[in-house]
This record gives sequence, structure tokens and C-alpha cells, in this order.
Amino acid sequence: MIKIKRIDIALTTLCNFNCSYCRGKPGERTKIPYKDVDTIIDNFFELGVTNVRLDGGEPFLYGKEIFNIIDHLTSKGMQAGIFTNASLIDEETAEKLTEYPNVTLYVTLHILNEIHEFESTIKGLKEIAKHNINVELILIVSKKNISKILSSIQKVPDFDYKIIFRPIIPIGRAFENIDQGFASLNESDIKEFKSILSKIENKFEKLKIVDEISKVHSKKDGYHNKDDGFVLHVNTNGELLPSFAAGTSKYLGSALDLEAIRSKLSDDKTYEYLIDADSAVLNRINGAEMPLQASINLNG
Repeated sequence: MIKIKRIDIALTTLCNFNCSYCRGKPGERTKIPYKDVDTIIDNFFELGVTNVRLDGGEPFLYGKEIFNIIDHLTSKGMQAGIFTNASLIDEETAEKLTEYPNVTLYVTLHILNEIHEFESTIKGLKEIAKHNINVELILIVSKKNISKILSSIQKVPDFDYKIIFRPIIPIGRAFENIDQGFASLNESDIKEFKSILSKIENKFEKLKIVDEISKVHSKKDGYHNKDDGFVLHVNTNGELLPSFAAGTSKYLGSALDLEAIRSKLSDDKTYEYLIDADSAVLNRINGAEMPLQASINLNG
């Protein structure tokens, strides 16, 4: 059976930010029902998946049931992560998160600050910093924000963080607004980024820096390491897709149907499709703007 490294589940399409480079709404339903999430977790645990990340939209707009979902994940010994902008994390939420020492918050720094998003994230990070919560920062680098990176990092609370720099992927609103600075990074952009990165390394000794931009742009055979397994995405309709960034609406079927998914993950045709989708992500990062055009019928 095809090896799956991680499942990302979109809990909601709702978000309190309005970023002009947003990848788009992950499904049609505003929220995926809580009971469906539980079933999906059980299904992929049965298939041997031990790493699940909750995504959105903004997951903390899902409601208090997000903690029931985390309880379910941790009761099974699964690794749990939450992609968030951190703006909704107040003292009560932060204290609740301290009950889950194995949960990691993946906080995206939206430094373009179109409607004061960045200040909201910094406020959340300052609350997080008062508590014992696992945090990793993610900063998506685009042509439009390269010059703002250094000054923005200076505003992050002085804390022992890992910060992951990732390249812009022109999908969703980024693709629609591509002429506003959201096209794929070129060699000149990467050179400028590396110069700024060197300054960050010298200035902020506590930060653990992960440069995925240089690593990704040197790859030739796809975005992920196939030996580690694929990362799959479940949207709010409960549909199982390859990486959201592949820009495809072709899906593998319902993530609620264990036996159907087991069958798909045992099919060579599915493996070939996932390889194509993974290559499509890399192509988009490196400048191929058209979404993946799958020629196989995965739902037949």
C-alpha cells in the first residue's frame, strides 16, 4: 500500500484574515462536521498514519470542538499539529493548549500586513510565549515581502522558535494576483533572500532557521521525499486530495470510506497520480503556472 506520511484536515473554510495570496477555500462546506473528523482520524489510524495536522481557513474559528478533535488524536498516540495565524489565541486558549504537550502550533507569519494581520499574530505569539506550548513559525516568501522579512522578524517575541522559510506557490488568490508580486521566485529573488537570511542568522541566535526555499529550488523530482511518504489533504467536503498546492480538483474519493481509500492506496494508478501531483507542486514553485491536468479517472 502507498505510504502516507501525514494527513492534513481542513476543519473550516472560514478565516479572519483576507490575504491576497491565499491558496483558496479547501472545499465547499463552511465546516466539516466534528463526527466526520473523528471518523477520518480513525480511518487513517487504521491505515497506519500517525501524523495529522488541522488546517483551514483558520482552525481556531472551528469552535471549542477543536479540542475534542485534539483529545481524539492524542488518545490514539498520534502526532497532532495545527496550522494557524495565532491571532485568536488568547489567555484561555493558550492555557488550554498547555494540556497537550505533544501538539505543535505551526504559526504562519503574514508579514504583508494588509489589514493589520501581522500585529494580530504577534499579539497571539506574545500570549503563547507566556505558556509552555510547542511552536514553529512559517514564513511564505514572495517577491512582494522579501524586503520586509528582516524588519518583521524583529517584532517576533524573543523566544526559542524554529522558523521555516517556504517559497510562494502561485495557486488560488496568489495566482489571481500574480502580477502583484506573487509569481514564483526567480534566481535573483533567491539570491536576495539568502542575503537577508544571513543577516537574520547573525542577529537572532535563538531562532532555529530552516531554509526550505533553497532546498526546494534545488530539487528535480518532486516536492516531497517519496521515501517518507506522501502528504494528503482532506477538504471540508471530506474529500481526499493530493497536496493542495498541486492545483487539482481530482480527488481520491471520500476520506470517510475506509475500504475505498484502502483500495485506492493499493492501486498503481493512484501512485502514479500522486507522483504527478507532487511534481506539479514543484513545477508551480519553479514557475510553471498551469494547474495539474490529470488524465486518469480516480473516481471511476
